[in-house]
Amino acid sequence: MKETNAAEEAPKSEVTINDWEGKNDQDFKRVAEEILLPAVKTNVALHVPHGNARSPIYDGDFHIFFWSSPRGSNSIPPPSTIWETKVDCPDKSFLPSGRGVAICDNATGYAVAELVDNNLYIHHDLCHCGTPKELKIFGRLLTEVIQLIKIDKRNPEEKALYLAKMKEEMRKRSREAYTSLLSKRKELSQASAQETIEENKSRIKNLRAELIQLIRQVSEAKRALAGSTAVSSADLLRYGQEYDKLLASPKVLDVRVADEQVNIFTDILYCRNPKTGRTHEIGKFNIEIKADEGIRWFNLTRQVEEKNAPHIDSDGDACLGNAEEIVPELLANYEFAALAMIAIQFVESVNTGDSYVDIKNWPVVQVKERRKNEKRAKKKKSGAK
Repeated sequence: MKETNAAEEAPKSEVTINDWEGKNDQDFKRVAEEILLPAVKTNVALHVPHGNARSPIYDGDFHIFFWSSPRGSNSIPPPSTIWETKVDCPDKSFLPSGRGVAICDNATGYAVAELVDNNLYIHHDLCHCGTPKELKIFGRLLTEVIQLIKIDKRNPEEKALYLAKMKEEMRKRSREAYTSLLSKRKELSQASAQETIEENKSRIKNLRAELIQLIRQVSEAKRALAGSTAVSSADLLRYGQEYDKLLASPKVLDVRVADEQVNIFTDILYCRNPKTGRTHEIGKFNIEIKADEGIRWFNLTRQVEEKNAPHIDSDGDACLGNAEEIVPELLANYEFAALAMIAIQFVESVNTGDSYVDIKNWPVVQVKERRKNEKRAKKKKSGAK
């Protein structure tokens, strides 16, 4: 009997389609077969969560999620072009979750996708129309993924340089978005003051009984407007410096801004139990700040009893306690650097008299190990700059 070669018996890797909600699935499958399959040498599964977050899958296969992320919601508009190719679907896209490596279009700084181990999350609805332009972007993205995988296997130093370049592009875009956000706030304030003047001038003519009161309102609005002229270069410089101050804050690894939302990514945060003296590792955080809505905390390392931290629930909302008054004030004044420090301090403190969540359920860490981790993170952050 002829012996069978073991290599011939090995099943051939293939691309499968799961829950496809889009158009032209066979062409997307073909592109994945031609570009990605020979590089990953494992099965590839295509998923379309269609604007919903999905957890990574760890079954040995390579998974691609169209219009998704490990966490969060689609909240920002995609750029008009990606890698110089027109984007056909303008529906809002996701931001990177911070769990993996962002793959960016260097020309715009836009994060096209995030690679979390063997899970690729495409942030906008790339398969909505099934056009040649969408297939072209998909093919370019897979080429970038292959490059990243090869770098990861070949040279740790080269990977570090690649990641530093990607992070710098995202920081550049976030810095611009940060100054734009604060500039927009000032412009809205000016417009409101001008509107107040015009409305009240009209009322003065028709409501003589309110003449004195309305004249006073107009005068006050005029004084406010005179003290806040158009956004100047000095304003932009100050806003940029505020972003730099925020990025330089201790334990802050990165700051990304998009769609009037500030995302602060921290190093590992620790909390000491005042009753036992033990230090507990809480985890790395994404702190989301929306000027008109509030602040939320999301633990990127772990949740314990469905909580992000001892006083923070699964939705990222916190029982602020003594910080209940200062947080809204800082939000109203756009003092995000100070707010970031308070948000970090909030995670690193605990009221053991509160039965909300017992801190003892978070892992204990030795002081030497904590200092070693903090020293390593500080060195890494300094190198990234």
